[in-house]
Amino acid sequence: LICTGKGFEESGFGLAEVGGAYFNGEAQALLRKCQAGSTVVIDEIKVKGPGGTRVLDQNISFTLQ
Repeated sequence: LICTGKGFEESGFGLAEVGGAYFNGEAQALLRKCQAGSTVVIDEIKVKGPGGTRVLDQNISFTLQ
C-alpha cells in the first residue's frame, strides 16, 4: 500500500506492506492520514484460486476527492 499527495507533504509518501486479506495496523494508520487529494496505490496483489497463487499484473490506484 502506497499513499502520496495531500497529507504526505513532509515525507513524500507512506508505505505499508500487507501480507493478508485485511489491512494491518500500519496500513490502517496510513489510510486514516489520507485526505481529499491523496493518491492510494495497492500493488503486488496476490490472488489464490484453483490454479494456484499468482501476482496480478495490474495495480489498483485512486485519488480521493
